[in-house]
Amino acid sequence: YPEFAIIYDRCSPDEVDTGGEKPNYWDQALAMIGASNFPGYWMHATDRPDAEFFDMYPAMKFKEVITNLAETTWKNKRTRDRKRPDGSTIPKGDPHGDMPVGIRVLKAWRVEHAEMWRRYHIFCQEVGRGRPLPCTDLTVRSSKELPWAARRRLRGEVNEVYLWHGSSPAAVQSIANGGFDLALCGSNVGSMFGRGVYLSECSSKADEYSRDDGGGYFGGCFAMLLCRVVLGESQVLTEADYEAHQRVGPGCDFDSTVGDRESAVGTYREFVVSSQDQVYPEYAIVYERLYRTGPRLR
Repeated sequence: YPEFAIIYDRCSPDEVDTGGEKPNYWDQALAMIGASNFPGYWMHATDRPDAEFFDMYPAMKFKEVITNLAETTWKNKRTRDRKRPDGSTIPKGDPHGDMPVGIRVLKAWRVEHAEMWRRYHIFCQEVGRGRPLPCTDLTVRSSKELPWAARRRLRGEVNEVYLWHGSSPAAVQSIANGGFDLALCGSNVGSMFGRGVYLSECSSKADEYSRDDGGGYFGGCFAMLLCRVVLGESQVLTEADYEAHQRVGPGCDFDSTVGDRESAVGTYREFVVSSQDQVYPEYAIVYERLYRTGPRLR
């Protein structure tokens, strides 16, 4: 009689509670091994620059960091992109309680993709060579609110930051496998600041773009990516500019665009990059939304 069933995650040695002295996870969190290879805290980290691997590894300890970051970067502020479950706009005053008050992270994975990381690292180096360093400083909430041990992974001289990107569980899996598809970026909600990958420093803004799969294993759940992004030198806009991407990229004055609607109307800042190699989707999460009355049945 099969009385008990378990579902488990693999974990690396530093995640195991042996009852004795544990290796310090953060002591392993140096950004690189050598000058051109992989993050030292990855399970598949190696000093072979030509290594090939792809894995979505359970981020059991970093899940707590992500949970705290989602909480501290949440704003109870909605925009026209925030929809009710039926796709309609939430009425003024939110009489039906359709505005979430936060999220609960259910699963978190670290995306370890050798080829995608190599392209990202090369892009970062090219920005460093092509700009007077350091680039104009940007204070980004989703990096600022991380523990110092996580922030030290980032290369501040080229404005490397962590940013959120909301999507569906199926789309997050696809991005983890092959990166962002620029042909699809903005198709969900438009491109107010030109073509490119849209990211946010606030989990609540990323959640506006998140969708559930409508069924399957993660039916009723939503998904986000916490991405490493090279912003480089950014143009800052407060009003819509659908051609902003034409001033971004090699040979241009800027590497990215900041759509600062927070300064203009008190909502959010969005960050837009025009190359898929400019963003690395390092962490993937699946979560449920929390409402004033608690989570809703899935």
